[in-house]
Amino acid sequence: MKKKILSLLCGIFMAVFSIFSLGACSTVKTNTEVVNQESALVIDGKTVTRGEIISAFSTYYQNNSSAISSGYYSNDDIEDGFYMWLTIREIIAQKAKAGLYNAETNPDGYLFYTDEEAKDVWNSVLEYVYSRVSTYEKTIYEFAGYDEDNYPVWIKDAEEDEEVTLFESYKSSKPENPSADRASRSVNKLTDDEVKAKLAEVKKYVFEYVSETDDDGNEVRLDIDETDYIKGARAQAYSKWIESLSTSAKSTGKSLDEKTLVENQIVDIYNAYYNSKLSTLLQEYYNNEKVLTSSEISSKAIVEAYLNEYFTDLQTYKIEDGYISVMNSQDGASLVLYHFNGNNYFFTVQHILVSYNSNQTDYIKTLTGYPSGTSVDYDEEIALEFRTNRELYTASEETAGQMLTEINDDQVEKLTSVIVKGDYYLLGDDGIYTKATEQPDGTYVVDSTTYEKEDLVHMATKQNILDSYDETFASWKTIVSNYLSATGDEKTAIVDAHEDMDYIFEVADNLATETDALNEKLASLLFVELEWIYSGDGLKNEISNKLGYVVSNYPDENGNLAMEFAVGARALMADIENRIIDIDAIVASGNVSSLTKTVVSQFGYHILKVENVYDAGSSLIDMSGLTIDLENEEFVNEMIERMKSTYVSTSSNETVYDYFFDSVYSSLTGSSGTYFVNAEYNWLNEYYNSGKIEFINKLSYSSLVNEIQ
Repeated sequence: MKKKILSLLCGIFMAVFSIFSLGACSTVKTNTEVVNQESALVIDGKTVTRGEIISAFSTYYQNNSSAISSGYYSNDDIEDGFYMWLTIREIIAQKAKAGLYNAETNPDGYLFYTDEEAKDVWNSVLEYVYSRVSTYEKTIYEFAGYDEDNYPVWIKDAEEDEEVTLFESYKSSKPENPSADRASRSVNKLTDDEVKAKLAEVKKYVFEYVSETDDDGNEVRLDIDETDYIKGARAQAYSKWIESLSTSAKSTGKSLDEKTLVENQIVDIYNAYYNSKLSTLLQEYYNNEKVLTSSEISSKAIVEAYLNEYFTDLQTYKIEDGYISVMNSQDGASLVLYHFNGNNYFFTVQHILVSYNSNQTDYIKTLTGYPSGTSVDYDEEIALEFRTNRELYTASEETAGQMLTEINDDQVEKLTSVIVKGDYYLLGDDGIYTKATEQPDGTYVVDSTTYEKEDLVHMATKQNILDSYDETFASWKTIVSNYLSATGDEKTAIVDAHEDMDYIFEVADNLATETDALNEKLASLLFVELEWIYSGDGLKNEISNKLGYVVSNYPDENGNLAMEFAVGARALMADIENRIIDIDAIVASGNVSSLTKTVVSQFGYHILKVENVYDAGSSLIDMSGLTIDLENEEFVNEMIERMKSTYVSTSSNETVYDYFFDSVYSSLTGSSGTYFVNAEYNWLNEYYNSGKIEFINKLSYSSLVNEIQ
């Protein structure tokens, strides 16, 4: 139990600062600074002072505050965990330095500190100082009566821009081998004098800010302009930062001029980030090199991971209700390993959701029966209202029909390939929509009044959406077809406009001689591309590269899916089973929407496409003819072959082998991964057993807590 507790406490990796580098920045307040300079611990010749231990404990205590305050751990556990953490961090730093490549002094080194790493380290120094000065400047503005909304742009917390991400094909966790030229690009750590010589660069950086990013992704920096704000606030903040350095220096009996203070601080910060970078390189080396060559990620381990999940599913999913509920509670992204049900089957569905906009949301809430006070925008009861209360709006059927076909305004912006066709309407104060007539000059007229397009509401019918969807699919399919037959350079054109289409061409190349397989794969791949652009489903990041949503063919077995979604999916599946849908002919024609079914639910329009079918008793990997025996090399090799040839879904280039390789790999890697944690314990034992760790003055837990409070 104790090892487990200590493992938990040791699992936090300080990715920013080495614990022995920022004594001048310590927030610890004590009147015994001279005493704190005394040696307290020696780790293989490296002296750690009492003050550095207190500073390190302050950081450790803050990062583990919730665990410490839980009362689950005793004071002795916390004390032991802290010293183990502190010691391991220094051991990692020493191991990293010992493994650092240098053409002259350590040509056998396996860690490469390249110009890229050097740039990252120096940028971190600049950002750290900028952040400290900005913190003081915020205080100045706060005392002057400003609130956060009125802060200058250069001290506001960076707002994350909503990125429009495009669908990417599956990428394995397995890292690429380091490029052969890393040794040739290795550079040396800056000397203290070289760091001090960069003081002017640091100060210049502090008085500039990032105004924008250019088309090449480079930051555009401008001088800070305080014309409309508190003049001199940035300079005052910079002085406040230096004053804090002076206060810290005086507490240790040192009296230094301003220039020396700042130079020494920059050196400390630089060394901290440099040491942190080396520690990161060591961890990456163990994760990327050691793990991949270890027996722990062998073929046997990958097959064993598959079988563990397979037998778990085998035992768990024996009741249909439980199966459906569990699958959907995992965001529809689970890998179906085994399906057991004597009467029914399951299938998976991808979908493009065209959501309602805010106007429709407001309209829906006015319907009789809407649960007042609910925190949920849409629910099953609203869908029932649409079906059972048609009489509420039969008198204005056209208006209601328009309302039910209005496309989400935000999603119009996502339609990067085509503009969804549709009409423009004026929304009156009475809630009635009146169709506008487009004029030759691009304006619109409603009841003799002229309006600009932005003053109107764009609406698209279900058929408009499907037509645009078909046009996009047909366009992309033609591009792929032309690419295959080498009749043009359409690949370059589409990749320029949509960089994540590469994998579709890859698949097309691989399947070029298998017409039926190509049609099926191409249809699924392009559907997911469209899903990524069009869909308003918040789960699309999870489902698009996996299976989709799991649906039962049993009537009224909907799990937590919207009823219309499940019923529509079953109807589509029935059409496919009855061969009403001729998949090959549809794909050949380019009218791909005929492969799908469109339903309306309380969430919007769903364009559904069946991905895969799981019959009763089926598993993702066909294990017929195999005798399960992990000690049998032939069995393991055959399983690996079957896993590598089975895709998790038609719309993904991820195989079952990829899926479980990543599963095993992720369990071993990372700062708390099994492999690196084991290495830490081995190093710790090595240092203790060889007498490299000596406590000169070990502060107790209660003493440490008293020092930081």
